[in-house]
Amino acid sequence: MKALLLLLLTLPCWADFRVTVTGLKNKQGHVRLIIFDDTGKKGFPSDHTKARHRLSVPASSAKNGSVTFLIKEKKLPACAFVALHDENSNRKADKNFIGIPKEGVAISNGVSVPPRFKKARVASPSSPLVIKLKYW
Repeated sequence: MKALLLLLLTLPCWADFRVTVTGLKNKQGHVRLIIFDDTGKKGFPSDHTKARHRLSVPASSAKNGSVTFLIKEKKLPACAFVALHDENSNRKADKNFIGIPKEGVAISNGVSVPPRFKKARVASPSSPLVIKLKYW
């Protein structure tokens, strides 16, 4: 019994980091989560190739206007989080003629558009992190 307990204590403790996106106004399209760390900050918020993580779930999976993403990291470094309700599933943030988003957008720390990495950066993210979509 002591050997089993010792074995369990030496196994790595791994948990998912959770990010919940709230405020979905409908279940059309997809909800996308893009996470940028300091190495990808020059791509923030639109160059997803520089992101640490890019995740997507169907908006139809939302419950009470929210979806939760699970990231396979126990602890994330300092990051900025961007969520997009991609209602037409075209994998981009659609904007009107003056650059205002037509779809729901959420940025960590409640930063408004146009976002700056420095203001959106969460120094020590803790799970669960909740960000709320804004529609204009």
